Amino acid sequence: MRYRKVLLAIGILLLVSVFVAARPRQEGTPPWAGRGQPSSRTPQARTPGAQPMTTADIKKIFPYLSGGTQEVLAAKLGITSLMGKKIDISRKSGLDNLVGAEANTNENEPSIAVNPANPSIVVAFHHFYPTLDECVAKVSYDGGNTFNAQNVVALPLQAAGNTCSDPIVRFSPDGSTVYYVYMDIDATGNYADIVMVRGDGYDPLTLIDATPIVVLDDFGTDFLDKPWMDVAYYDDSGASDPVVYVTATLFTGADCGIVFNVSMDYGATWMYGATGIDLDYSPNCDRVLQGSRPIGNPAPGWVTACWFDSGLDGWQNGYFDINCWSNDNWGDVGTGTNYYFTAATKKYEPPYYLGPNSNYHRWWGIAFPALAVDNTGLLYVAFGADPTKNANDAESGDIFLARGWPDGFGWRTMVIADGSPVKRAQGWATVAAQCDYQTNKCFAYVAFADHKKGPNGANELYRVVYRKIVRPFNPLRVGRMRKMRIKQISDRFSFSDYSFIGDYFDSALTARRYMVIWTDRADATGVMDFDDDVLMDVLLP
Repeated sequence: MRYRKVLLAIGILLLVSVFVAARPRQEGTPPWAGRGQPSSRTPQARTPGAQPMTTADIKKIFPYLSGGTQEVLAAKLGITSLMGKKIDISRKSGLDNLVGAEANTNENEPSIAVNPANPSIVVAFHHFYPTLDECVAKVSYDGGNTFNAQNVVALPLQAAGNTCSDPIVRFSPDGSTVYYVYMDIDATGNYADIVMVRGDGYDPLTLIDATPIVVLDDFGTDFLDKPWMDVAYYDDSGASDPVVYVTATLFTGADCGIVFNVSMDYGATWMYGATGIDLDYSPNCDRVLQGSRPIGNPAPGWVTACWFDSGLDGWQNGYFDINCWSNDNWGDVGTGTNYYFTAATKKYEPPYYLGPNSNYHRWWGIAFPALAVDNTGLLYVAFGADPTKNANDAESGDIFLARGWPDGFGWRTMVIADGSPVKRAQGWATVAAQCDYQTNKCFAYVAFADHKKGPNGANELYRVVYRKIVRPFNPLRVGRMRKMRIKQISDRFSFSDYSFIGDYFDSALTARRYMVIWTDRADATGVMDFDDDVLMDVLLP
């Protein structure tokens, strides 16, 4: 009987292999492609607003903007409260200077990238707001172990009085170029472009562009917020020009949308000019759309973008979805196949401020997705959501990981971390992924902020932790995802902030190093101490 079962199993495997081999497939098409449902819906050409944005328009959309942008506009436009809470725009704690990195300076919202051709070169890019205008890049030449205070460059802006916000850094796959993408907010506070500056990949402090390249133009009528970027090879030869993808949130009057652009030549020219195309659009922000991110794929030509969608039940009410779009021809929507799908659905929206009772920093941005892709092309989407309907309790956020194929097939969601049995919140997820051919396994690493009770109540303190997720190497199936135990990254707990610590953490992964960067407040003396620092750690993957 045992031998019959073995023979039956072998027969089934042979039938499956014959079926897979017999499937018609275009040359170069990844094995997982073709199971999803192509969309009749296609991205639309972006039409800039008919009327210039006014201060009144900005104040109307102000609650939907990213946190760093709000900090900038609060100072420019004299806005002193948000969602019933006063905003501290002076950033003075009233305390003695603290021992640590740049006391009384707003250093937060960090991004990190490692040169794939020379992993000893690591770049951190973050807000630096003593005067509310700069983002700075800092370079480590020893694999992220140390950052010398002299190895710093401030990224240029288009005009005096403008302000940088929401910085992102990535390297080209060949390591020759480093890309800095960020918001360039007009001095009036009524407009914002998404811009890019390129640097020498082996000397990231040497900027190739003296003035920023406008990737997405406001045209004097729109406000562009919350950019993100990714860089991938044009093909799998390893010698081609890299493709640069950028997304952002578009505000035109009271409307909001998600816009996309792509460059096929190291960022020199852009497929959709400086206009971009609309991946999604919501008149009157009936569905609030925010927090988009694009990502390339090891399968040449495939690009995916995902974003937060509040749904028609209203913003800060009920559920939200993570919606996505993929294209199999490098974002050329006219010749490629477009796929729209939902990566995760019907999760409770997190409260605007971290609870209980909105005691702490802006929090709803934990719902914005972070993306990664492994060597098989499988996508991972990490995000936070409130596990309960109650927006005022301490259990304000859990971490979720959705995964599936870029054509929308096979998407499932799992819980990475929750606050049980002790009621506390988790948020600001960042995810990185890769496969190990020697062990025949694929790994996803999800890092996030894990809160606990402090001297004055729940969620007053946070630390940075991560969890590794393991699956068998398989280019066709997700397989069983096994969660390893949660491990601590940061050495000490930080005090939560009363107002703002940034809208994201970031991570980078090589074959030998796992790097996580975050906003740290371990030297703060309480929630009303507004001094933020940026720290990172290097671990073995």
